[in-house]
Amino acid sequence: MVDVSGASQLSVIRKGVFNDNLNLETINFSSNKQLATIEDGAFMGLPNLRNLIMRNNAFTSFTEAMVTWQELQQIDLTENPLVCECSVLWLKELLARRNTSHVNCASPAPLKDKPLSSLGSDDLSCAKYYTRQQAIVGAVFGCTVAFIALMLLLAYRFRKRLHHSLKKTFWNKETVNRKDLEYQKTFSDDEFIVRNSNTHHHHHHHVPPPPPPHNSQQHHGTQQYHGQHQHRGVQQQQQQKPQHHHLQHFQQHLQQQQQQQQQQQHQQQSNDHHMMMMMMSPTPPPLPPMHHGTYSHHSQHSYQPHQQQQQRHQNTMPHRNDKPIPVTEL
Repeated sequence: MVDVSGASQLSVIRKGVFNDNLNLETINFSSNKQLATIEDGAFMGLPNLRNLIMRNNAFTSFTEAMVTWQELQQIDLTENPLVCECSVLWLKELLARRNTSHVNCASPAPLKDKPLSSLGSDDLSCAKYYTRQQAIVGAVFGCTVAFIALMLLLAYRFRKRLHHSLKKTFWNKETVNRKDLEYQKTFSDDEFIVRNSNTHHHHHHHVPPPPPPHNSQQHHGTQQYHGQHQHRGVQQQQQQKPQHHHLQHFQQHLQQQQQQQQQQQHQQQSNDHHMMMMMMSPTPPPLPPMHHGTYSHHSQHSYQPHQQQQQRHQNTMPHRNDKPIPVTEL
C-alpha cells in the first residue's frame, strides 16, 4: 500500500513512479491541494492493484488510459473540481455501471453539484463535440477532394504540353541508351580486332629455335621434329591467314584514305599560298644577272611576252598620283 496524503507541494504523478513496487494493491492520494495531473500509464504495470483512492485533490478531469479501470474494486474520486464535458463521458458510463453517485460536477455552472453518473450525453454537450469533430473531418475531406480535382483540371488543361514534355523526356532517355549501346558495340568490335591482330602477330613471329645437333641420329630426329612443328605452324598460319589478310586489307585501305586526304589538303594549301603570293606581289621576280650582249635570240623572244604582260598589268593598275574623277564631271 502507498499512502501519500497532505503533500502540499505535490502537483503531478509521473509515469513509471511505481515500477519498483509491482505488488501494490492499494494507492491512496488524498488531500493534495495542488495535485492536478497524472500522466497516462502512471498506474500501468501493477497487476495486483485493486483500490485507487484519489479524493480531495485538484483534478478537473481523468483519462481512460490512466489505469485499467475495469480491474479496480474500489474507486474514490470525490471532492475534485471536475469539469463535466463530453471528454468524461466514459467515466460517467463507468460510474453508472458501478452504481456510484458520489462524483459531482464543479462546472459548468448549469451542472454544478450534480452527480456525473446521472447526466446524459446531451448534458455533457457531446452533440456539439461530435459536431465539431465532424466539421473538422468534413473540412479535411473537402480540402483533399478539392486539391485532387484541381490537379486533374490542370492536367486536362495542359495535357498537350504535359504529353510533349513526357514524350521528350522518354525520347531523350531512349536516345542516350541507344547511343551507349552503339558505343559499347563499337568499342567491343575494335577491341576484338586489336586482340586478333596481336594474337596473329604473336603466332607469326614466335618460332622456337632448333636444338643444337649432337649426332647424326639425334640431328635427323630433331630435323623431323622441327619439320613437323614447322608444318603445324604453317597450317595454323594458313588457317589464320584469311582473317589476317582481311584485317591487313582493311588497315591498308584506311591508311590509303588518310594519305589521300593529307595529300589533297597539302595541295590545297599550296595552291592557296601560291595565289596569295601572286596577288600580293605587284611586280614579277627579278631576272638573274647576265652579261651584256649575251642574250640569245631565244631568251629575248621568251622575255618579251613577260614584259608585255607586266606592261598591261601596270596600265590596268591605278596610278598613285591619279585623282578620281567626280561623278558630276562625267
